[in-house]
Amino acid sequence: ERELRTDLFDLTPFSGEAVEINLSLAHNSTCTEYLWRVDCIFISAVGGEGSGEEMYVRSLSYSWLSRGVLELRWNRTSLKDFSAYLIFLDNVPFTNLEGKEPYLRLVDVERTSVRIEGLSAGETYYVAVVVEDSGGEYPKRVVPLEVRAYHEEENSPPVVIVNYPESVEVGTRVYFDASSSYDPDGDPLTFLWNFGDNTTGEGEKVSHVYRREGLYTVVLRVSDGRGGVEEKRLEIRVTGESSWVFGSFLENLRRYLPTLIFFMVLLALLLLYLLLRRRMRVRRVLRTENSGVVMGDVKKPSVKRKEGGPKVKLKEERVDLVPLLGPPQEEEEPPEEEEEEERVKVRLKCPNCGADFRIEVERSLAIEGGEKYLVCPSCGKGGVMRW
Repeated sequence: ERELRTDLFDLTPFSGEAVEINLSLAHNSTCTEYLWRVDCIFISAVGGEGSGEEMYVRSLSYSWLSRGVLELRWNRTSLKDFSAYLIFLDNVPFTNLEGKEPYLRLVDVERTSVRIEGLSAGETYYVAVVVEDSGGEYPKRVVPLEVRAYHEEENSPPVVIVNYPESVEVGTRVYFDASSSYDPDGDPLTFLWNFGDNTTGEGEKVSHVYRREGLYTVVLRVSDGRGGVEEKRLEIRVTGESSWVFGSFLENLRRYLPTLIFFMVLLALLLLYLLLRRRMRVRRVLRTENSGVVMGDVKKPSVKRKEGGPKVKLKEERVDLVPLLGPPQEEEEPPEEEEEEERVKVRLKCPNCGADFRIEVERSLAIEGGEKYLVCPSCGKGGVMRW
């Protein structure tokens, strides 16, 4: 492909090597900067509707899918209205499409790839893809893409190595390890297992448990993703009921581990409950006539009294829940109620209207005399009144 991009001219000679040179140097017809001579025959930029760059597809590439089957891929052209893609294919180089018949004509303008079959595997081809507009016009000058001859790559099959026990007991988990397998070409491998009892597995390391005794054939299929496949058959003998050995212990532990964890959690909760119950106790607090106090458990109360006091007589009781190590909760005696002082009436005279009226005050205040800001019930005016 030749393409003008900014101020650089991309030149791809027939040798397949690519070099990027400055456009001004390209116009000078020769360039010796890269130690080899480049004769620039012509440099042109095409434009205008129906004859510009949009008449060529972009990023044309190819790949051999198999012997004689070629796939071409490209990016869709920017032309809005066209009728078909024209594909020119030949086994000799060409640049002029004048009078040349297209190899394929694709009317599906949404396609960006095509598969060509029936080609010779050992031959080099040249291909160009252009756009045909609604008037049947298409570019006549092209630079074809060189399609190198198909060469079958040699692919070596994987080498399969498996480590496993040849005899196990029923219910014992057996481990198969194929991690030592490799591909001579360095391709990544996939592992598919058939354990011979209608069960399968994937991966280079797998495990399985046989539930019945017998002779089983395990089939391992290893693929490198490029057609290289290797199968290996393994025989494993499963004997009668397993005894309580170390391997079986691990299997049983794995099988019953959820149940074991459940009972351990239940036991821990029970122990926690008993511990908290031991640290907490119910005490009776009993008031007596001489301020003695009875404290202790409900079943076995103990008597505590002041030093030198008489025998305690129980009067009333109250049940409290208190910590074992906490201080005894002694009931506080209520404060003595003060006797309410007798109130008497005193006569007052309003300084505004001179009306007399009475109010109640404590006897001590009535004797000592005093003053207070009041509102007269007769005139409704306020003032300081004395008695």
